Amino acid sequence: MRVLIIGGGIAGLNCLIELINIGYDVVLVDDKEFLGGNALRLYKYFPSYPLDCSFCIQSCNELSGIRKCIYRSGIIGRDNVKIYTLSEIKEIKSVGERFLVKILKKPRYVDENKCINCKRCEKVCEVIVEDKLIGKRKAIYINNNGIPPSYVIDMKNCKRCGKCLEVCKTNAINLEDREREFEEEVDRIILAMGFEEYKPLDLKEYGYGKSPFIITQTELAEYISRMRNRLEINGKRISKILMVQCVCSRDSRYFKYCSKICCMYALKHAILLKEMDENIDIYIAFMDIRSYGFYEFWYSKARELGIKFIRGRPGEIQPLIDGVKVFLENTLEQKVEEMNFDLVVLSSALIPNKKSKRILEILGLEIDEYGFIKDKKHGIEIAGTIKKIGDIPETVLSALSATYYIIEPKDFKDIKERKKEYITVMSGMLSC
Repeated sequence: MRVLIIGGGIAGLNCLIELINIGYDVVLVDDKEFLGGNALRLYKYFPSYPLDCSFCIQSCNELSGIRKCIYRSGIIGRDNVKIYTLSEIKEIKSVGERFLVKILKKPRYVDENKCINCKRCEKVCEVIVEDKLIGKRKAIYINNNGIPPSYVIDMKNCKRCGKCLEVCKTNAINLEDREREFEEEVDRIILAMGFEEYKPLDLKEYGYGKSPFIITQTELAEYISRMRNRLEINGKRISKILMVQCVCSRDSRYFKYCSKICCMYALKHAILLKEMDENIDIYIAFMDIRSYGFYEFWYSKARELGIKFIRGRPGEIQPLIDGVKVFLENTLEQKVEEMNFDLVVLSSALIPNKKSKRILEILGLEIDEYGFIKDKKHGIEIAGTIKKIGDIPETVLSALSATYYIIEPKDFKDIKERKKEYITVMSGMLSC
């Protein structure tokens, strides 16, 4: 059996690990330089406490209940894995019971198979770039949390001085690298393109895009990931924050549905910031706090730490030179409050990955009014948040479900028992 996985986030990587451990051949295609998807940007994640890194998941294979790291799961170097980063699907054709797939791979300028991560190239590079996720980096760089463990060249900022070529002992660098097209024939396809955060640029009253002190939750996660000790933006130390929930979610003008996990990652970030600096002042403006089930722990923890909750939504957010002014309706006290903050963080709606639309059109799959996949076809399975928004445990379970529909019964001695084990272990994750 040969399987194509489109998308290299939590869902895609979990599908990959399960399939290669069964012994199937897997081709994984992702459009980013490094695999990891949204989780690569999140630093820490709920539901476990203390917080784990975003790729620490429960081990379900050999020793149930033992943690395993996706990066140490043996993806790299396996004979039955082929990974295409910086790549996109150009065409998918049915050929009998199989699929013929055309893949366009954009230049990386560094050969993943030859790069040994010796860092010589990075040391001699003189170009410094400000990266949202990594912080200051060179024009030739690596994300130590990403897959593959290989450098890539940011050609938009590269000066082509050739110093990296001179010090590379394995001849991994090719400044003349070009786009290449590949063909792969597969038996099954798993779609795991994930979600993205909606950028509320058209919500004029909230001022997003007009000030560095009005950001989204994903952007806040990137700041926390880089700094980890205290929060500074534009050289200013942040000491008073407002988080605004349900931005463009549950809103008839934008997306009527609840994005489901926004309350939880707002609470997660608020707690992280409080643990970094107990003197930081944090407010959360909400319609409803939806911390269902075991997640109520996080709501209680936030209140214990002194995080303040205001039921209501801002009517207007005004950028200031060194902060933000907010006009906020407090519906419990039935009054409008005018407050100044150093930073406003918008918990914006989560929507299907926009780049998935073309692939879904190629495959002729039906989507709902927001772009989520409604149904699947023979030979095509759906994994993770491209079907519906969910947290990491739900995404992992969705990925495992997709793989079980693909794996042939003869490849499991007792598939029912294995499914039961996964459900038990992932349920345990919720109670950590």
